[in-house]
Amino acid sequence: MDQQDRPVKILLGTGDATIVCTGCAESPYWWDTRAEGGRNRVGRLLEPVRAELRAERVSWPTAG
Repeated sequence: MDQQDRPVKILLGTGDATIVCTGCAESPYWWDTRAEGGRNRVGRLLEPVRAELRAERVSWPTAG
């Protein structure tokens, strides 16, 4: 397994779930700090990345 494959597998493994990142309380803009009304920007950025990764893995038929 390549070092970059693991994060991709983890991200794709979240399916269609909403991604909520917590952990850096001093930065409510980037993280969801719940009590302080964080904006969860990290989670919001990861969701379209996940969609792009999923789209790359779809095999589209080619015109013959």
